[in-house]
Formats: sequence, C-alpha cells, structure tokens
Amino acid sequence: MLSLLLNFATIGQASPTEAQLIKNVAPKELSWETFETVKKHASLTTDDLRFQSLDWKTTVFEGLKYGQELDKPVILWLYFGDPRGAC
Repeated sequence: MLSLLLNFATIGQASPTEAQLIKNVAPKELSWETFETVKKHASLTTDDLRFQSLDWKTTVFEGLKYGQELDKPVILWLYFGDPRGAC
C-alpha cells in the first residue's frame, strides 16, 4: 500500500549535544531500583509527539494547492508498507 503524507511546517529542534546524549543513556539493566529511570527513558515526550500537531495532507493535489496558498514548499514523504521498515 502506498501511503502519502505532505507536510508544510518545519519542526525546528536543535541537535542534541554530546553531553545530552551521554546523559540520556538508559540503565543497562532493569531492576526495581532502575525502573523509574528506564520508564522515563522509554516514555514519549511532548517533543516526540510534535509531528502530530502539523497540518498533514493526504493527497498530492490538496497538498500542492495548500502549499501554493501559503507560498511554502511541499515536503513529500512516500513509503510502501510499514514506515518502520524491517526493524
């Protein structure tokens, strides 16, 4: 199945620094003592869900028309099947 999504907004998020990446490492094992840390590491944040607030369009025509109205570029994302691939 071919899925098509068009996006007209840019999610502006700075790249994490090396210190932030090191700080964000989950504990190596799950125990009662590390449970809350692991849970916090695995839970979605508001930044993870920002893409849901974008004004997505589902047809090329609708997206092109909307992009012209706002004088913004169109970002075209195409994939076949599951967007996660073979992970």
